[in-house]
Amino acid sequence: MKIILTGATGRAGTEVLKHCIQHPSITSIIVLTRRPLPLSPTSPSNPTSKVQTILATNNDYLTYDTPEILQATAGAEACIWALGDPWADPTTARTISFDYPLAAARVFSQRYNKNTVDGGKKKFHFVYLSGGAVERDQSKKLWFLQEERKVRGQAELALLDLAKEHNAQRLAVYILKPGMFLRDRLVDSLVAKLVPSVRVDVLAKVLVETAVRGAEEDTLLNRTILEEGRKL
Repeated sequence: MKIILTGATGRAGTEVLKHCIQHPSITSIIVLTRRPLPLSPTSPSNPTSKVQTILATNNDYLTYDTPEILQATAGAEACIWALGDPWADPTTARTISFDYPLAAARVFSQRYNKNTVDGGKKKFHFVYLSGGAVERDQSKKLWFLQEERKVRGQAELALLDLAKEHNAQRLAVYILKPGMFLRDRLVDSLVAKLVPSVRVDVLAKVLVETAVRGAEEDTLLNRTILEEGRKL
């Protein structure tokens, strides 16, 4: 199975890449990134022939039509979207959180070759990493990060609408809305009692499994992510 991954240099994306490499069903990982990965996929510390890294420009994230991207992503069956920038200005944040993923879901699902997998019955899986605080209700008053949370909420709604519109083209959208990302097990046990949270390695496993197998629901909240993580 070939998977497209964005945001591989981020906190969650780094873990997702590790689990993609380890997953026996995944044979090819196309990493679209704005900057080089910290470790080369072919270095001794990370030996694998599964990973192909493509340095993408801002325009590439809207069109995905360069010869290199067209060739690399051909036959891809899923995309894990973990790209984000919490420090971006409002205009840039909207481009990254809304325009880019919508373009990706539309383009990759349209290019998906229905004759290559399962006789055309399997849908292209687009897995969007969002957040537990992201708000879909645009009329709701928010006390912090209002614009960023609502823009990502708009992206969630638009992606779900796209899946409905393009059902005949076999697009399935899955949105994961985790709470706080955690790394340390001790901190995990303490913080988890206070706020919704999930270890980043558990989140990564669920993201990868959702890309490979899909999920029963189109939106996975933090509690569902934890439940699914315990099964892996």
